[in-house]
Amino acid sequence: IGRYHLKCFSKNENAEVVAVADPDQPLANSLAKKYDVPKVYKDYSELNADPGIDAVVVALPNSLHHTASIEAMRAGKHVLCEKPMAISDTAAEEMAKVASETGCKLMIAFNSRFKEETQFLKRAVDDGQLGDIYYAKAVAFRRRGTPQIDFPPTGDMGRGHWFVEKDEAGSGALFDIGVHVLDSVLWLMGYSKALAVSGGTYDLISQQRFRKGEFTVEDMAVGFIRLENGAIVTVESSWVANNEDQWQIKLFGTKGGAKTAPLTIYTESHGKLIDIAPPPGEISTESGYQQQDDYFAECIAKDRTIEISTPEEGLEITRILSGLLRSAEEGRELNFVNGVAVRGEV
Repeated sequence: IGRYHLKCFSKNENAEVVAVADPDQPLANSLAKKYDVPKVYKDYSELNADPGIDAVVVALPNSLHHTASIEAMRAGKHVLCEKPMAISDTAAEEMAKVASETGCKLMIAFNSRFKEETQFLKRAVDDGQLGDIYYAKAVAFRRRGTPQIDFPPTGDMGRGHWFVEKDEAGSGALFDIGVHVLDSVLWLMGYSKALAVSGGTYDLISQQRFRKGEFTVEDMAVGFIRLENGAIVTVESSWVANNEDQWQIKLFGTKGGAKTAPLTIYTESHGKLIDIAPPPGEISTESGYQQQDDYFAECIAKDRTIEISTPEEGLEITRILSGLLRSAEEGRELNFVNGVAVRGEV
């Protein structure tokens, strides 16, 4: 995913890419040559120690987000950290704490928020067009899209084996793609805190596709989230589902509803039910990476507070995702008390 960021920051007028770090030195040298980057490091700690660097992008396996980000902030660098923020609540909490202590800007890379269609919906929600949103669905399904098998670690968009290893990834489809659609929904709804979660995870298909012991995460996760404001959110994510490919969010409000893919608002006017959809191609469905990275660079260049994809939001979604995984393991709904998922009554 670092290639996306290299491409985006190389186009940004507020930033200059001055270094890359990767243990795969031939790859690092190739990327540095392609994007005219002057410095190449083998280890991210060497990069973090470079006094000439103002900010870093942490595009590493999930298990390294916590250590690399904290090290960078303690070295006085601003951080754009790829999602998920961390693979545990405690790690995410420490990241947010260090950001506060050091005064460094910490942004979590939820690029789907920066898609034009998501931004359009955010304006519609904030303008009150949908009323109070009381239910939402977040779906990210790939019919066949498992890292390493369907996206082998070769070529410019290759993905490594770590995605399917629990120690490095923390989770499978939920942390990889479910996090995107769930974050978009929670952001559109104002990020009300979770009151309770109930989750289920499966690896039935992947255990047939991998050799024994090679696949240690879920290939499908589903969840039910009860928010403090009374709203309900469901999330469904899968790398390998015997169903159609789908990446979509749906919102249900008291005045109207909405969905993406294709972007549509459902409302009522003069006693008639109407559907509002922009002309094809009018609103981009591109990934939002460029807009996200531009926002991060601008906040640093103009010393603005990060207000989108904040550490607090990254921490909250980490708590929710971790709660869903624990709920699946224990086979019961879990309540949140002081941000911690527990059994029993709130």
